[in-house]
Amino acid sequence: MFTGAISRFELPSALAETLLNDYRAGFPSACVLFLDAAQTLSSLRAAGLKLGLITNGSVRMQGAKLTCLALAPMFDTILISDAEGISKPEREIFDRALGRLNVNPAHAVFVGDHPDVDVAGARAAGMRAVWRRDPTVSRVVEADAVIEELGDLLTLLMVGLPTAKIKKRKDSNG
Repeated sequence: MFTGAISRFELPSALAETLLNDYRAGFPSACVLFLDAAQTLSSLRAAGLKLGLITNGSVRMQGAKLTCLALAPMFDTILISDAEGISKPEREIFDRALGRLNVNPAHAVFVGDHPDVDVAGARAAGMRAVWRRDPTVSRVVEADAVIEELGDLLTLLMVGLPTAKIKKRKDSNG
């Protein structure tokens, strides 16, 4: 990205590395949680659910974001693609998360915002997939459920009730 911008604006080529280093240094601390993320995760944990996180990216960048957002303590396991040597949507990274949580895929729900990497990857691993709608995606997304906000998970999973079920949906943009 920076190399292209340097070329386009005819700037000194050495500036690309400076920009990349500045981006890497500043981006993790500029991350902001969805407004309802901390409360939703706390409620899910209080309901006795096991929580895992799978993220694509480098350990340096993703680890810094997790630290800045104070998210790590909220999860029972965290898989960063760089450390795992595999990335979403590869089935193996989902299988590893399930194994570390000791959860059967049929009893797991994966929530993500990317239709192909998150939703399709989780479904290929035998998990139910919930798409957190991205308003920039206009195509139909084949997900088991669609949410607008993370807090919608609490209703969707019926946290606090004896059984949690997700209704199967074909047209997930509706």
